[in-house]
Amino acid sequence: MPWRIEAEPGRERIRITTSGEMGAREFKAMTIAGLAAADAAGVHRVLVDHRAMVPAVAAVDIHDLPNLFQHLGVGPRLRIATLIPPDHRTLFDFFQALAWNRGEHHFRNFDDEDEASRWLAGN
Repeated sequence: MPWRIEAEPGRERIRITTSGEMGAREFKAMTIAGLAAADAAGVHRVLVDHRAMVPAVAAVDIHDLPNLFQHLGVGPRLRIATLIPPDHRTLFDFFQALAWNRGEHHFRNFDDEDEASRWLAGN
């Protein structure tokens, strides 16, 4: 499994850390597992650290991934901050644009962990 999920109770969030290559199937499985962990912990904040991960997907492969949020019943209270690998900014920005265009504004990409943490802690 190319990810690790940890509860961070002091920050009232779940942290998912990924590494190695991840394809569309792994992204979907990680999303499902991460959302289940957040639900089980009773938190509405998720920090996903993809900085050590290499996406093994093309833009066409992730086009429908934002639909997963809706399918899983993700509500507006959930916030997901993603720390992205700099070499793959274009792909992650494309995913963010897809999510936003579908009304999923609870999702943001970040380069800086402190900035991501501040956004997650906001209302």
